[in-house]
Amino acid sequence: MKGNLDLRSLDLKSFIGGFLVALLVFGAFFLAKPQQEVSVVSTTSYLEIRDALKAKLMEEGKYRCCIKEPCSYCLEEGGCDCIDKIMEGRAPCGECIGEILEGNANPYLSDEQISRALSEVKEEM
Repeated sequence: MKGNLDLRSLDLKSFIGGFLVALLVFGAFFLAKPQQEVSVVSTTSYLEIRDALKAKLMEEGKYRCCIKEPCSYCLEEGGCDCIDKIMEGRAPCGECIGEILEGNANPYLSDEQISRALSEVKEEM
């Protein structure tokens, strides 16, 4: 009988020991601080950089957008010529298409110019 008590006691000790080891390992994993901190650019900083870049490109004549608030999509290409595309009857970038459909087109563009450019989008689909 005494052997059984020791075996149960040993199982309980093993369980508790294993549990404590697992707790320490997981605790160390989740509480460990990264060795190198990652700097995060805030949304405000991004928006400031984006707006400054748009303003610079507009001054240089390289950002000619077709919507009231110039798109950000074309920044990746280093300039925007969406208004030229519309005036030539070609589709602008995707962001401009969405904004135009929401009623945010440049007020100097005619409905005919916009319709002709957007009809090209339908043909491409």
